[in-house]
Amino acid sequence: MNVFIRVASSFLSSLLISFTLAYINTVPESERVPNTYYISFSDNFIAPFIFLLLIYIVVAVLYSIEVDNKLRTMKVSAFIREMIAALLYIAGGFITVFIFFGLLTGLSYKGFEIGTILYGGAFALVYYVVIRMLQFVCYTYIQKQRK
Repeated sequence: MNVFIRVASSFLSSLLISFTLAYINTVPESERVPNTYYISFSDNFIAPFIFLLLIYIVVAVLYSIEVDNKLRTMKVSAFIREMIAALLYIAGGFITVFIFFGLLTGLSYKGFEIGTILYGGAFALVYYVVIRMLQFVCYTYIQKQRK
């Protein structure tokens, strides 16, 4: 069930982020200039969705399993554990963006703009929040079924 939650959160995180980015980047019909090409909402949505889903399933699921296994053995309060987990997920997002853009751009300086790396941390944090929400919902549902 734990892997199912992680894969489902990969899908939901990709959906949420892609929808948000498509909404921000789409120009409304009333503001469009004649004889100018604009990318549609669906085109703005599909490409980031596929790219994010691939990254989440390949990297984030494996990384989150490893982080949760390491955090499970820590003898600290639940609040501190959650804060450490959030920071580890953000660091994992930074590292993932650094690696993927390094592979795409050949480690040139242009590929490592700070804004891009910050997006990686933010997207990793979204994934972490979605995982925790799905875990809460699933475990609450299971507890209700047992009663």
